[in-house]
Amino acid sequence: MRYSICIFVIGVMTMFSCVSTGSVEGNSAVEIKVDTFSEQKEFIKIGNMLAKVDSFTLTIPDSIISYSVEDACILDDNIYILDQAKNIIAFNLTTEKLICSINATGKGHGEYLTPMAITSDQHNIYILDMAGMAILSYDKNLKFKKKINLSFPCIDFEKLEFGFLLYNLNANNDLGKIVIIDNEGKKSNDFLRYPVDIKKSLSTKHIFQKLGEFVCIIDPYTSAIYKYDDNIFEHIASLTFKNEENKEVKPISVFMINNVIIAQYLSKFVMTSIYDNNSGKSYSGFVKISGSHYGFMPITQNGKCLYGIYPDLTEGVSYHLIRYHFR
Repeated sequence: MRYSICIFVIGVMTMFSCVSTGSVEGNSAVEIKVDTFSEQKEFIKIGNMLAKVDSFTLTIPDSIISYSVEDACILDDNIYILDQAKNIIAFNLTTEKLICSINATGKGHGEYLTPMAITSDQHNIYILDMAGMAILSYDKNLKFKKKINLSFPCIDFEKLEFGFLLYNLNANNDLGKIVIIDNEGKKSNDFLRYPVDIKKSLSTKHIFQKLGEFVCIIDPYTSAIYKYDDNIFEHIASLTFKNEENKEVKPISVFMINNVIIAQYLSKFVMTSIYDNNSGKSYSGFVKISGSHYGFMPITQNGKCLYGIYPDLTEGVSYHLIRYHFR
């Protein structure tokens, strides 16, 4: 089997002012083609991009029934893991010890129905409850603090200094796919106002990645990449990946480190495409990292570090966490 990947990158990045009806779908782009590769033998060695790789073993107590990881975030030296059993489990990465955990499923005070995403700021942990249409905040010890009600269902979010960035599943001509609210839940702006087909299966719900002062946004329907920074919404790239049947495949995750875009796609296997804006070159295939027994499947980003979390249910219940430090 052979695959072809195309990455479209904006030649001149156009800045968009804070206009509620702002749409960037009409911008021209420069097409950068990636050579086809065989998934049987093509590997990308990214060791020269890494300063080091850390490995952690995070043991889960028998009292917690845990499943696959949904999302994760970092606060100080702690990692907070949201799993498919609706647990939030916190570990310290220095000691690899469990700090605290909750499973606050329900409709009561401080409880959630379907937690879809988790994020943090310098002080708090935030949970996005899609079915409950709310954002819940907790302190670093997972003590409930506040609930912010939403008027539309969201599948992903990110914390801003003055509020939140949300991905709206009910986008239309009146309210965009990207919505900004303040810390009390009041809308301050929105972008990409056009209807979407919510019947389509999302390829990913990891739409936002906070990168220092700005947020990287991947639209799972169009595979466009946006940047939100200080009230400016900017289209920076568009991704297209087609398999051997010429069917378009959506990325399952996109990360940006320095001037490098790292996108992953799920076809028959998980494949990675890396575009280096400094050199203008792109590479595609399977990532190979010396000394690592786990596939390159990062789930969250903190600064120049990517984190992959792999459940191990064969020898007791634990997570194996791999941290990739990029140069």
